[in-house]
Amino acid sequence: FFGEMDATEFYTNIDTFKSSIEKSYKNLKKQGLIVAEGAGSPTELNFLEKDLANVFIAKTFKPKIVFVADIERGGVFANIYGTKELLKKIGLEISGVIINKFRGDIRLFDQGIKIIENEFGLPILGILPYKTLNIGYEDSFNIDNYSQSKKPLIRAGVYRFRHISNYFDIEPLVLDKNVEVTFFSDLNLAEMFDVVILPGTRQTVFDLMLLKKQDYKVLKKCKIIALCGGYQMLFSDIFDNVESNVKHARGLGLIDGPVYFLREKTLKRSVYKIIDFDVEGFEMHFGHTEKLFYEDENIFGTLVHEALFSDKLRTYLLKKVNPNYPGFCYKKAYKKHLAQFIQTSKMNFYVDKFIKLL
Repeated sequence: FFGEMDATEFYTNIDTFKSSIEKSYKNLKKQGLIVAEGAGSPTELNFLEKDLANVFIAKTFKPKIVFVADIERGGVFANIYGTKELLKKIGLEISGVIINKFRGDIRLFDQGIKIIENEFGLPILGILPYKTLNIGYEDSFNIDNYSQSKKPLIRAGVYRFRHISNYFDIEPLVLDKNVEVTFFSDLNLAEMFDVVILPGTRQTVFDLMLLKKQDYKVLKKCKIIALCGGYQMLFSDIFDNVESNVKHARGLGLIDGPVYFLREKTLKRSVYKIIDFDVEGFEMHFGHTEKLFYEDENIFGTLVHEALFSDKLRTYLLKKVNPNYPGFCYKKAYKKHLAQFIQTSKMNFYVDKFIKLL
């Protein structure tokens, strides 16, 4: 773990990262087939030498390159052809294309397939339909792609910090048909929700100061579930010598006591006793408090990620919001959604063509 870095630090240390990637590759190679997921565009011409996720991987390990084109954004043909030609200039070739987020009748894309395969010379390996997927939250792209309950018992508002992180923590709420999840950034809207979720953030003090530019005192009127960085903000004071140039910041003052940021990051997976429940999860934070969790009539907060994955704890908390909330089995719902995704992929991914590439 290299810690938090700004762009300048990252690019200064890029050779160190390349060495670490090469070591990881050697370990993974023992397992046989390796799938390396890229990130963003592989043809940012001003950053080619600094592109670890795409260009460095492709040039160093010589994998078969499969380009995933997002048809929802438009310009899919220019995207595919332009990427193909630009990669060719640096000695890289695309082996096949997957069309992602296709909407409507696939037969209407027959001519498009012919253009890509015959004129561009690239085989289509699959055309995946647009599907909302209420699981697998990694980043801000994921949190905008989910379906909602039409008749929720509970309306949950997730405050969208600028540096929001650990999106997966709210996944059980998104999967729950009795909960409507809305992301918001205007605190004037806070009281319209039955419960406000303050999630994790990579920059606790920075995001706290942004939040406090609004009428944050409205949060005193709300029921709150706060996780990691969001939980730390609830305390009286934050002393930070790690993440921020602001060494001391006044917190929201909803919980008495200080938070101290230490240079040694806590990284721990365990089964925690939270309230009266055994909760499996993990800690990943610089900020330290005397309280692993806190609960009163209107507030629940914890440093433990995945705490809401616990059916018993989550049901207990949401029943405090609405006594009629019945609860549900997160693992069962997760497996159901995952099975649906796998089935959709099998039906629309041309496995035989893909295997021929190997």
